[in-house]
Amino acid sequence: MKRLRPEQALVREPHPDTFPITEPDQEKIIASVIEFLRKVFPDDSGKWKLTHIYRDKGYINAELRPTKQDLHVFQGKLVVLLIVIRLKR
Repeated sequence: MKRLRPEQALVREPHPDTFPITEPDQEKIIASVIEFLRKVFPDDSGKWKLTHIYRDKGYINAELRPTKQDLHVFQGKLVVLLIVIRLKR
């Protein structure tokens, strides 16, 4: 985690996690998540759905949940962390 520099605090520079995720960025995130799933879980087609996209600690998190519910009390989830620099234009 990066430390805040005094000059950033004095000018009240917003934290990168507070920036909105634009629609073009969402499209890139979705494409990256699909590419990740195809490479890492090639046999899981249709088993996951993207439920949330959010910024946290300098990363973009894409949260996925199983498409089918089971009888377990705790449901599984998968969080894909994306490095923000890859999404810049």
